[in-house]
Amino acid sequence: MKLKLDFIANSSSAAYIMSFKTDDEISDFEDFIECLDRNPEYDNEGVRIWQTMESKKELYEYATERPYDWASKAMAARPVNMEQEAFDESLKAINNGHTIILVAVDYNACEEFASSKYYSDMLAEIW
Repeated sequence: MKLKLDFIANSSSAAYIMSFKTDDEISDFEDFIECLDRNPEYDNEGVRIWQTMESKKELYEYATERPYDWASKAMAARPVNMEQEAFDESLKAINNGHTIILVAVDYNACEEFASSKYYSDMLAEIW
């Protein structure tokens, strides 16, 4: 599923929420990133992983910038670091045993990233 949620015009990269079911899929994705990062045409770092989340607690604390405690469990999440729709999709994936990985992709690498098999693993585009 692909959801474009917002766009920042001055940014030099796009950010995506990726969902992977197995450690082998994550390892293959990391190998792909290393390959992209070796391309001298890409500014900055090509593709960067900046957050990996395997549990509801990790997702909640990243998205809301609050601890996941007894009070948090009783209230609906109000994410500040991602849109509610992206949070809901990420939570659904985690509940189905997936690992969520947030990645930033330099614009110079976006075309190659978008044409890769990993693009189909994307839950949402953050910016």
